[in-house]
Amino acid sequence: MSLPAEDLAALLAARRYITIAHHIPGRIRLRFDPLPLSRAMGGRTERLRPLLGRIRGIAGIDLNLPARSLVVAYDPAVLAPATWERLLTLAAGEAAGLLDRLQAAEPGTAI
Repeated sequence: MSLPAEDLAALLAARRYITIAHHIPGRIRLRFDPLPLSRAMGGRTERLRPLLGRIRGIAGIDLNLPARSLVVAYDPAVLAPATWERLLTLAAGEAAGLLDRLQAAEPGTAI
């Protein structure tokens, strides 16, 4: 199932203000620049939590606004660890295609 177009656009806009701070398979800590991220999210940085929660394989999200940090627990059997770097660095069209493939993948298939 694809992400709604509005959600996909928000995620693609937000990712330019997000970096990987620490990553072990199954858990990733992301850092973000709060002011530009807030602007990209229509003034609501906390909107990032439900948007990420719609991505297949994500099990939990802890958003800490004062620390400018987001910890995502995920299933590495569904969402391959290398996918995170690709989602943050690919051109928007390629990242959108990657998210679409992830959402449409058969259960048990890591993207």
